[in-house]
Amino acid sequence: MRAGRLLPVALLLAVLLLLPLLLPGYLLSRAIEVYLFAVLALSYDLLIGVTGIVSFGHALFFGAGAYTAAICMKRLGLPLWVALPAVVLVAAGLAALVGALSLRVKGHFFAMITLAFAEIGHVVVQKWSEVTGGADGISIKVPAWFVTNAAGHPDRTHSYYVAVLFLLLAYWVVRRATDSPPGRVWQAIRENEFRAGALGFDTTRYKVAAMVVSGIVAALAGAGYALMVQQGASPEWLTADITIQVLLMTIIGGVGTLQGPMLGAAVVRLLSYWLSGLRSYSHLFDRWPLLFGLIYVAIVMFLPEGIVGTYRQRLVRILQRPKPAA
Repeated sequence: MRAGRLLPVALLLAVLLLLPLLLPGYLLSRAIEVYLFAVLALSYDLLIGVTGIVSFGHALFFGAGAYTAAICMKRLGLPLWVALPAVVLVAAGLAALVGALSLRVKGHFFAMITLAFAEIGHVVVQKWSEVTGGADGISIKVPAWFVTNAAGHPDRTHSYYVAVLFLLLAYWVVRRATDSPPGRVWQAIRENEFRAGALGFDTTRYKVAAMVVSGIVAALAGAGYALMVQQGASPEWLTADITIQVLLMTIIGGVGTLQGPMLGAAVVRLLSYWLSGLRSYSHLFDRWPLLFGLIYVAIVMFLPEGIVGTYRQRLVRILQRPKPAA
């Protein structure tokens, strides 16, 4: 990596590592939430931005990861180091099943089928109350080091650094997968699936593989959210609202950029938190979702390729601009 690129990365890492020394506890919890949703948005960008698959049921994997971790730890009494591999196995199997059953169709038909699978998962966790806790969800007792310091006092610093490490590892895995030979095929499918098939690639198999990788990353984000943010799982995490939020994060940050959706996660979650908090100051902000919608429309109008995508486009134009003659 060249020095010009290494310096911004080093500065970003320094800021992430020093934030626990600067932020109060409640904002530290908000930062953990942002990092986990950044991983979820990153996994969604692997589908919509890299492979060109538009899914309306991505919340299924997020919720499945949260419930798998919660059920393993509370109902089965398994330790965390056993619950996390179970999350990976469940997510891989679920993603392969959904992909094999739905990827035979394309476009809005596929999107509707994925939405149906997510709604089925939502109904299952509500009705299977003896295992999932029904509409009330399921609570878990997380390891003490997640929420306390060495003296036993409440402290989210450990959870914060785990979330940062998870975010960096998730980005590294998705970036390596995107730059790998299968990743090149995913991008070819996004550009022209018919041509990729004509070259001899089994496009359905490659799309299922993309769903499996994306589903595993999303499920681990759900497990992390259950452990480090909510200490439990809720049926709301399998609703279309989660998928819509992730879609907004991806579009705001920049589809297909990988870094953009992570930045979009920070914008969406922090802006929602800030606007909803303004209700305590004035009744004018009781309709804060409307204000958020207006801000979102403004971002789409002035940054049509998202924050990172538009920045890259303008940077390329500046670099390609002919230099004036001497």
